[in-house]
Amino acid sequence: MTDVANRDILKNMKNKEFTLSIFRNDPAFANSDKEDLRIRRTKTFLMQALIRLMEKQSFEQISVIDICNEALVHRATFYKHYKDKYDLLTNTLETLKIYIFADAASDCSYADDKELFLTVADCALSFFEAHRSTIKNVLNHNKNETMMDMIFYTTEKTLKRFIECRMEQTNATPSVPLPVIVSFFSGGFSSLILWWINHEDVCTKNEILSYITRLIESRV
Repeated sequence: MTDVANRDILKNMKNKEFTLSIFRNDPAFANSDKEDLRIRRTKTFLMQALIRLMEKQSFEQISVIDICNEALVHRATFYKHYKDKYDLLTNTLETLKIYIFADAASDCSYADDKELFLTVADCALSFFEAHRSTIKNVLNHNKNETMMDMIFYTTEKTLKRFIECRMEQTNATPSVPLPVIVSFFSGGFSSLILWWINHEDVCTKNEILSYITRLIESRV
């Protein structure tokens, strides 16, 4: 699925329960042919179903049949679009990533590295703040290496893309190898997000951003 198609789907993923009413006079679909429309709707229903199921049980316990029953989609139709449930999970995370970081991706002309990291952090924190209940339920039922690895991998890919964009604009060569920078910030940021979701009363989003600023500026 292309980034454009994913963004089209995600225009309708903004309510708290992730219940996607995707065909409400959405202009994104106005120019799509009927086949594209059906495919997008089916994939959206499957992603919805997966998220709803993961609010109640672990990903390992969920079968393709469970997803199809929840989505009201035939099993054969599922396999037209996805190899297995892991493929669906990957597509769901990729789609969410595009939505979460859409604002940050629209303009890579950051004043400095600090602004880049804070913009990425702000996008992610805003999304998790808006959907805290759903995400918390999903994570509470999916405390396993598969889910954590996929969250880290998604964060790592996102940061790598933004850092590379920044390097191209500035023609700069970092003194630390790019994989080290990406791994360091991805691990820290993923852990911070997971901690904050489960400690909402400890600090606000703005306080988290101020702490990240202090850490970047080494004023700990």
